[in-house]
Amino acid sequence: MKVADDGSTGLGAHAGSQLAHAILLPPPPPRVPHLALAEAPPAPAGPDPFGTSRAMLRVEKLVEQSAASDLPVLLTGEMGVGTERIAREIHRRSPRAHEPLVELHCACLPEDFFERPSALEAVGGGSLFLEDIGELSSVLQDKLLQLLRRRDALRLGSADHPHNEVRVIAATHHDLPLAVQAGTFSADLYYRLNMLHIHVPPLRAHPEDIPGLLQYFMQEHGSREGWHGELPQDLRAFFLSYEWPGNVSELENAIQRFITLRDPAYVLEELEAQSERARATTDLPPSGRPQSASALLEHGGGYRVDLKEIGRHASDAAEKAAIMDMLSRTLGNKKLAAQRLGVSYKALLYKIHDFGIAEARAGRSHEEPPDHTSPQRT
Repeated sequence: MKVADDGSTGLGAHAGSQLAHAILLPPPPPRVPHLALAEAPPAPAGPDPFGTSRAMLRVEKLVEQSAASDLPVLLTGEMGVGTERIAREIHRRSPRAHEPLVELHCACLPEDFFERPSALEAVGGGSLFLEDIGELSSVLQDKLLQLLRRRDALRLGSADHPHNEVRVIAATHHDLPLAVQAGTFSADLYYRLNMLHIHVPPLRAHPEDIPGLLQYFMQEHGSREGWHGELPQDLRAFFLSYEWPGNVSELENAIQRFITLRDPAYVLEELEAQSERARATTDLPPSGRPQSASALLEHGGGYRVDLKEIGRHASDAAEKAAIMDMLSRTLGNKKLAAQRLGVSYKALLYKIHDFGIAEARAGRSHEEPPDHTSPQRT
C-alpha cells in the first residue's frame, strides 16, 4: 500500500482554513503491511475545492453532518469521484482529527488481517477508511462484521487511551444492494456500514465546478513543482468541454501531467485519443461487437477506410464486450473477473478506465450459477 498524500482531490468548503494545517499524528507505530497513514499537507489558498454546484454543496453538508457523528459512513460513487478525499475530509472535520486516519484497500488484504493483534493498533482512536469495500472477500466480510458487532473489540487504544474506538468509513463503486441480493455481499455488514450514506456524483453531473477545480489543481500541484504558469487557452477549452469519464481523478491527473511535462500538445492528444476510443466503443451496437464489416465502414464515414483503424476498433469493441460480459457475470467483482479473463487486477482496472465502462448492473448469465467463492490471491 502506498502512503496517501491527500493531493488528488481536495475537498471542503472550509478547507481553506482547515487544510492549511497538517494533521498532527502521534509517533508512527511499527510499519504494518497494507496500512497507509493518511497525512494532510497544507493546501494552497484559492478556490473552494469542493465546488459551488448544488450537487457538491449537498455532499459538503452531509460531510459536515457525518463528521460530528461516530456512526459508520458508506461513500458511494463511480471510480475517480474522490471518495478517499471525502473520507479524509470527514476525519479532518471530526473530533478525531488529532488521531490517525488509516486507509486499507480491501482488495489487497490477506484473509487473516483482522485477526492480527497489531494490525489495527495504528488506528488508535482515529478513523479507519476501508477503500473499495465491495472487493472484500466473504471471509473478511464475516470478520469485519464481528468487529462491528463487538464494539469493545474496536477499543484499540493503549492504557493511556482506554476509551478510544475506531470510527469506520467505507467506500465502494459497486452496487452493494445488488451484491446483497446475489448473496456475494453480507446483508448484515451492508446495513451496519450504511448507517450514514454519502453518494458522490460523477463530474459530468456538475460540470460547472470544472473551472474551480482547474484553478485549484493548478495552484496545488504547481506550488509543489515550483511552477506558477497558466493553462494554454486551447487546453483549457478542451478541459471545459471534455466529459471526464474518469471523473475528478482523471482531471487532476491531466493537470499533473501538464505541469510535469509542460507539453500541452501531448496532454491534449492523450485526452483526445481516450475520448475517441470511448466514442468508438460506445457508438457500436448494444452488444459491443460490430455486426458486420459494413458497420465498421459506416463508422469510418464510408469514404476513406483505414484497415488498421478498423482492426483497432474491432479489437477494442470485442475486448470491451468481453470485460462487460464478465463483470456482469461476476456482479461487478473485478478481482474475480480479472482471474477469469486471465489478466491482472491492475490491468483490468486500466481497461475499465480506458474503455469508460460503467458499473455492471445486468443480471447474471443463466449459463453460470452464482459463484460465492473469493478469487485466488496472487
